[in-house]
Amino acid sequence: AEHAQNYTMHRGKNAWTGHGAIDIDDDLSAPTGYSVELCQDRCTQDSLCECVTLRPSDGKCWKRRMCEAAGWTSDSGFDVHMKQHGEQTIHWHPHTSSNSTKACMYELWEAVER
Repeated sequence: AEHAQNYTMHRGKNAWTGHGAIDIDDDLSAPTGYSVELCQDRCTQDSLCECVTLRPSDGKCWKRRMCEAAGWTSDSGFDVHMKQHGEQTIHWHPHTSSNSTKACMYELWEAVER
């Protein structure tokens, strides 16, 4: 079974080339009438896709890559849904991992966040 790809929703944000992302879709290739789930699935099926910009008013769904939240613009007409990476699903097993391992992993986490 495939693991479901999780997304983080950033309401009221827009991402495109020059604004915290690089376009995969342009206005012609991006479909309309998409639900959140369909739009996310469209990104999941494209390994280059890191986030999607969704316009809820008409369900227009643009795939984006190289997504960097710091560059996004604020726009109430759009939402960005960003893929969550596998690092966020680490589960600790206290009886098997020492504190030093944890400290090391937390440093990695911080590096990923930046």
